[in-house]
Amino acid sequence: MCGFSGLLVAEDGVLDKQWNHKDFVAAANRLSHRGDSESRHITGPGSAPEEQRYWLTHHRLAFQDLEHGSQPMIDHSGRWLMVFNGEIYNHLALRQSVPELRNVVFRTRSDTETLLEGFVRVGEKFFESLDGEYAFAVIRRDGQQLVAHRDPSGVKPFFIHLAGVVSSLFANYRNHYSFVTTTVAFASEIKGLVPAKKWDFDGLCKQFVGLYEPFRTPFENIIALAPGAILELKQPTLGAGFSTAAFQGTLRTTRGPVRSAEARALCDA
Repeated sequence: MCGFSGLLVAEDGVLDKQWNHKDFVAAANRLSHRGDSESRHITGPGSAPEEQRYWLTHHRLAFQDLEHGSQPMIDHSGRWLMVFNGEIYNHLALRQSVPELRNVVFRTRSDTETLLEGFVRVGEKFFESLDGEYAFAVIRRDGQQLVAHRDPSGVKPFFIHLAGVVSSLFANYRNHYSFVTTTVAFASEIKGLVPAKKWDFDGLCKQFVGLYEPFRTPFENIIALAPGAILELKQPTLGAGFSTAAFQGTLRTTRGPVRSAEARALCDA
């Protein structure tokens, strides 16, 4: 078991103005019980506060490659960062069976590195090869893209706060959701999210009467990444190197509701 917490914004300087770094660290440290081997914190892309667009913290419980599997981990190209909780059972076999990985000179025997390099070289298609229990986020080091994924059985937790996106958007199950947001916060537990938490009666009620919605939580605008789901945030480029001050977001999953329409109606009565 490991724990991670992250915050990513779409515009330079907004992170420093909108959020207090001490508050982020305090929230992230609420997850320290999830890993006592090592804790690491990273910010980027620049060193000055007005340049930073993401903060990441990882609390590691090490059991694979204890010396060299530190996170957040940077890929070989230096363009991507990963925070990861869980275990990929077949990660050493994937290094041989996936053609794009056969010539990679791995620096560790960590499943984190296999997962990160597999994503960088193969893309989301690589996730179909994974055997394990996991939740992870990959961020481009310039802060313009994020991809997150959770194991199909939903063993490892992953919670998300999307600025300006109401959680009722996810009340009716679909295979694909689209939205726009300027800020995303994510963590292994809700208490690791830095945004303020407000009770959501509808979300709370749904948890008690059926858990039929794979996304909703008892808090406003905080959702769980559904089992098997993939979240992607990407900042479109307007041309001449300029990007929009918002992320285009998609959330895709193949899992359906696990309760009947009758159970859903109990909260609406």
